[in-house]
Amino acid sequence: MDRLSSILHTIWNKFAHPQGYRVEKTASMVAFLSIFCMLQLPRELIDGEPVPTVIFKGRPSYFHAFVLLLLCTFSCGFIAILLRPLHPKVAGYCRCVTLFSLIAAVAIFCGLAIVNPPPFSSLSPCLSLSPFLTFLI
Repeated sequence: MDRLSSILHTIWNKFAHPQGYRVEKTASMVAFLSIFCMLQLPRELIDGEPVPTVIFKGRPSYFHAFVLLLLCTFSCGFIAILLRPLHPKVAGYCRCVTLFSLIAAVAIFCGLAIVNPPPFSSLSPCLSLSPFLTFLI
């Protein structure tokens, strides 16, 4: 039992006290860019609230959970970056919440993408590359 606790303690110290801010910055940037990209997707009103029709069509509760997890990822990652120099233990907890929130958001997104794959016709307004292609020709 003592050996197991020392192994878990070693893993926790490596996970909660890294040598830099790369994970927090990356997770915060991924969350911010995901939220920004969701604003560009076509939406429909369900119960008076806009829900993207690409993957979350007819599933507003999953969309709300996804957005809440992305906001938690961004805010906890930002808090971990700010608190790292003064309070490394609290920053380690924020880092854990950041990573678990991001993993849960990705799990929701991938689960819905597998269960309800988006048709390419609904993506065509978002992925119109004709201005870029004419520039390259």
